[in-house]
Amino acid sequence: MRLKIIFDNDEKEIFVDQEYRRYFLSFLKNIFASTEIYLDLYSKKAVKPFTFSVFLGRDVEISDEKDRIKITLPIELLFSTGDFEIFSYFYNSVLDFKKEERELNLSSHFLKIKETQILKNIKITSSSGIFKTLGITILTNPFSSAKDFNNWFITPHTDLENFNKILEKRTIEKYERIKGKKIDTKLIFTPITEKELEIFIRQGKIGLGFTAPIKEVIVKHYSGYLKGFKGIFYLESHPEILQFIYDYGLGVRTGQGFGMVDLIAQI
Repeated sequence: MRLKIIFDNDEKEIFVDQEYRRYFLSFLKNIFASTEIYLDLYSKKAVKPFTFSVFLGRDVEISDEKDRIKITLPIELLFSTGDFEIFSYFYNSVLDFKKEERELNLSSHFLKIKETQILKNIKITSSSGIFKTLGITILTNPFSSAKDFNNWFITPHTDLENFNKILEKRTIEKYERIKGKKIDTKLIFTPITEKELEIFIRQGKIGLGFTAPIKEVIVKHYSGYLKGFKGIFYLESHPEILQFIYDYGLGVRTGQGFGMVDLIAQI
């Protein structure tokens, strides 16, 4: 289940911090604060049963000002979860937020909710599909030290076989925590080829913003840096795991605005 929230104000262009995700984390926390499930979600450190991604508009450029980004309004937040109760609480609280004309504080720019859209629900029935990242996906290596930046963050570029083992481990662990049940399945991530990327672009299935099948990205987050990736890839697993990834995100830190994916095709 997915909800799109469109934010806007009278300004055409604004400058925001590179660490803009923290403003939306605060927004989500405020949205859930008025619901009955707030304490379950935020009273302890646990995997959040939702994910989100922020689209900063089509004209985004690094500003001359330190750690700032120049963007053109409006901007969009996509929220996703596989839990109907969580989605209902979130959606109704967002409607109240909009009705009360409350504002999102984004780097000292105040934006109101212009529009909300419940997106079409997608049911995955196949054991393989083509996916693309919405934003950046982060995966960390549980067998490495968090102090070892290059080994702690793992991407498909480093060692695809090891990446797949860790991705499978992280995904199954998160599935069992959120769903409260076991599942026995494999998960295989395969980047698409350059030729396939060109075909998808020509077919209009993906935009021109993808210049490579998989690209490594370093992003600033809470005064530190994370290494992740974005791009287009195949996933093979049990349909329930592919649905789980679609609903709750891929990798780690999915409750912090990372890991949301979109389905291009079931195959």
